[in-house]
Amino acid sequence: VPGQGRQFRHPVFFRDVIKAIEQVLENKNTYGKKYTLAAAQAVTYYRYLEIVRTVYNLKYRIVTIPLWGIRILSLFNPLLPEKTKQKIKNASGMMRSFKLDINDAIHDFGYQPAGFEEGLKQLVTETET
Repeated sequence: VPGQGRQFRHPVFFRDVIKAIEQVLENKNTYGKKYTLAAAQAVTYYRYLEIVRTVYNLKYRIVTIPLWGIRILSLFNPLLPEKTKQKIKNASGMMRSFKLDINDAIHDFGYQPAGFEEGLKQLVTETET
């Protein structure tokens, strides 16, 4: 996990996206507008990994990598193998935090996405049956 994993994400479930598309298509007041579709609440990357570990009953450790370490590695980018370059690029992208506003979707067509933990538990229950 880059840094302390405090970067915010909004993981959204495909069902919520599909339902939102159906609702937009059925509502002429939404035509021509743009909407942000995201999870109900932002979750930090660290918390995201904790939830996945708990819901799936996994035993992995979450290891944090200091940001200064990633920055130092990126200085040597031209000398590194391609796979390592890609991993550094991915880690750099994960250092960005996102807080998205879904209020227009909630107001205009009643968008009600699942929270990450709730949605993941539901997905696990469905795949087990």
